[in-house]
Amino acid sequence: MDYQEFYDKLLDYIKQDPWLKSEMDRIAEHYFNWTENGRIDHEPIQGMEIHGWNLIHSTVINLHSEDKHQHIFDIVKQFVRSEYPMDDKLFDDLMTFQSHYLIDYKKIKEYPKILKFDFDIPGYLQDQCDLNSSAIYEFDFPEDKDQSLQRFCEQIFFARRRNFGKAWLTKK
Repeated sequence: MDYQEFYDKLLDYIKQDPWLKSEMDRIAEHYFNWTENGRIDHEPIQGMEIHGWNLIHSTVINLHSEDKHQHIFDIVKQFVRSEYPMDDKLFDDLMTFQSHYLIDYKKIKEYPKILKFDFDIPGYLQDQCDLNSSAIYEFDFPEDKDQSLQRFCEQIFFARRRNFGKAWLTKK
């Protein structure tokens, strides 16, 4: 499928969700303030000042602050199931993989976790392994599991270049 077609349809779909629509409207308003007035005038999120060049990343902070991790995955599931029917087991493996790979703050103490998949999605994407072979992966969050939500959000904002907020993955 064409990337542009997929993401254009996804954008249209998520605009129907009140929370995601409000996030897009908030970002558009503050980008306008920044580009037209030279000031972003954004309220701090989790104690952090939001600057224009980092505004796009503020939704990830809000996602954790407002406990919307599962909500986002539910939206994606609904979209894909309605627009792109695919094998249920493959899709379930994909969503399980993604929901554990992208760390949910409220679940950081559950790591490390070992999960078995019917499909080796990361092996297929990274190493050209057979997609239809089962695989076991360990997902780990090697950071401080007792950190506050504010600290976690700061790390997502400032340590994203080192992939903070994503699980470390090991094939077993």
